[in-house]
Amino acid sequence: MRNAICCLAATLLLFLAALGSAEVLAALPGSWSIAVANDAGHVRLTVRTRERLHGFHESALEIDLAALGLTSSQLNSSTLRPLTFTLAREAGSFACTGSAGLGRGGGDYVFTPNETFLGKMRERGYAGLTSDQQLRAAVVDVTVGFVDRIAAAGYGRLAYDKLVAFRAIGVDDDYIRAIRMLLSGPLVSASDMIALRALNVDVAYLSALASVGYPHVSTQEAVQLRALGIDAAYIKRVATHGFSHLPIEQLVRLKALNVISERSQELAAT
Repeated sequence: MRNAICCLAATLLLFLAALGSAEVLAALPGSWSIAVANDAGHVRLTVRTRERLHGFHESALEIDLAALGLTSSQLNSSTLRPLTFTLAREAGSFACTGSAGLGRGGGDYVFTPNETFLGKMRERGYAGLTSDQQLRAAVVDVTVGFVDRIAAAGYGRLAYDKLVAFRAIGVDDDYIRAIRMLLSGPLVSASDMIALRALNVDVAYLSALASVGYPHVSTQEAVQLRALGIDAAYIKRVATHGFSHLPIEQLVRLKALNVISERSQELAAT
């Protein structure tokens, strides 16, 4: 009797494990739309799906038409014609069917997660990724190489959502190292790194601040300044009013209160 119970328990565990595996590797349906982008040879591809945990989700990306195996004539035909293509990513692939014409198109897709990607991500501490999570990685093209480069730059074992956000917003190892050289203070948190990139705090912006007397600002100062639109040009405008080398908190106050506007500069010049 005891052996029978043990055998039943073992069978149940194997069954549950199989269910878990099937959940992780389940194919996901969704819809897509495509339109000609401003850049020659590029299109804007929008991918929509209904995730089981997060509800409706939509992502858009610009991509080379050739990367989809499509031609301009297929997208720009004078009438709607059937269209089939595959968007292949390391995390999985989107098999898309539908129609296109007059510079746009749409249809349905089936996303198939890549089991090899799943195993490599597990080795890097991301165990139990769902199909939904792999889909989000595929849309922004998270690769194992990207994960390794981010880890080498000081951001190993990031929360998965932040890892995807890094890729989506353009926080790569080059950006991390460049920003670190120009900011003062401790290691920038992942959340702050996302905020910096979202506000377009880059090497050019920080270098321009340094050129007008504000080298090595802190992370929070950079976020404040950029969010308020305080750049090198504004600081020079403030200086023409007799306010040189103000502390950053005073610059922030001036800008927030609009004490020195572009209009005031025009009036001062007349």
